[in-house]
Amino acid sequence: MRRHCRGGKGWRYTPPRPSGSPPPARARVNRALGVGNLGGYGVRCTPPRPSGSPPSARAQVNRALAAGVLLAWILPASVAAETPSADEILRKADRAVLGEQASYTLKMAVVRPGKSERVVEMKGWKKGATLGLVRYTSPPKERGTAYLRNGDSTWLFLPDAQKVVRVGPKQNFGGGDFSNGDIFRLSLVDDYVPTLAGEETTFGQPCYSLELKARNRSVAYERVRYWVRSDGTFYPVRAEYYTIAGRKLKWLTLSEVGRLGAHTRPTLLTMESALEEGSRTLLRVLTIQDDVRLDDRLFAPSALERE
Repeated sequence: MRRHCRGGKGWRYTPPRPSGSPPPARARVNRALGVGNLGGYGVRCTPPRPSGSPPSARAQVNRALAAGVLLAWILPASVAAETPSADEILRKADRAVLGEQASYTLKMAVVRPGKSERVVEMKGWKKGATLGLVRYTSPPKERGTAYLRNGDSTWLFLPDAQKVVRVGPKQNFGGGDFSNGDIFRLSLVDDYVPTLAGEETTFGQPCYSLELKARNRSVAYERVRYWVRSDGTFYPVRAEYYTIAGRKLKWLTLSEVGRLGAHTRPTLLTMESALEEGSRTLLRVLTIQDDVRLDDRLFAPSALERE
């Protein structure tokens, strides 16, 4: 007995399979795929669909299922690829190291070529974007020295002289490479207008690259290049600081990400001078308490003289 399959240009002969013999390879593949119908003496083929006729119901269902799977795969990828705005990136980076309110302890090491390293430990408090206080706790000869930021003003208290003096945001903090503006720059969003310059890899991390332009002349730097991790953490990675003439003054590296307080964050900030080779200042965050409630009176200039 012979069975025939109709192909695109005529009839193709298919010999019958002898009783008891294994099915041919093609038949086994078809069976595994669920294609065609296996008869006792060979493969029964479905005649081709005449040209111009509508597809079968089964074919339409298969097409719809394939389209649904493709959309399910494409849509999440397109949503995930959506890039946040420069303002959103900067706002989240602002909160990545210190939150809205915090108390913390720091250790600062000032490195100068050919000189002994100077180490100072201090305790600090932050409330919102306008209130900040840092007080030295060691060495003993500098204990009690304090810096206060309240609004647009910054004061320095010198315990030996029992004197409170106003200082500017561009002056060096504690004789190191950080400025007062760096330490008390409590909100980059308030001080700079950000633009997203692109995405690139910095120190092995995928990052957003931001260009920050000062909102006014009272800000410590006219222009800042700022790199923020694009992996969803929004940790700042690096910053470069420039004068109004475009000269690079220094750069900041944020590293040693780890759990501190209630959050994971960078714990080491290293500021390096572009003007004096080998000069750098390391600021290590030792402890942070994120859930504090701070009284505004802590940040009054009259409270600077009280430890």
